[in-house]
Amino acid sequence: IMRNEEVESETRIYDRSFCQFATMAHGFRAAARLLQNYQDRHKLRTTREIIRRWAPENENNTEAYISNVCERTHMAPDDCLLLHKPWDLTHLVFAMCAQECGVRYSPYVDDYLMDAWQEACKMLEKEGRL
Repeated sequence: IMRNEEVESETRIYDRSFCQFATMAHGFRAAARLLQNYQDRHKLRTTREIIRRWAPENENNTEAYISNVCERTHMAPDDCLLLHKPWDLTHLVFAMCAQECGVRYSPYVDDYLMDAWQEACKMLEKEGRL
């Protein structure tokens, strides 16, 4: 999901291009922070803009990814997102997680995943990012 140079130090190297995190909460926090950086630093405001950077066409079927995420979030591809608002951030990260993990994956019913997300939100709040 994330390139090694874009994440903080509590990651473990999974391969040369992507990271594996010590905990699910750390992974969610890193994803949330990266997406917030997309919005803050790169001025990416919509699902379409964000996914085009996250899942570029040279590696993914980006249009299908955008469509699937929008279907899960009930938002249009060009609707403006506010990723410092827990609602927008949570729905985007969960939809992207479902896209990354496959069709059968449902983060909304997975208690472990919800616990990890709540822990990630606590970390973000402590950092002043939520």
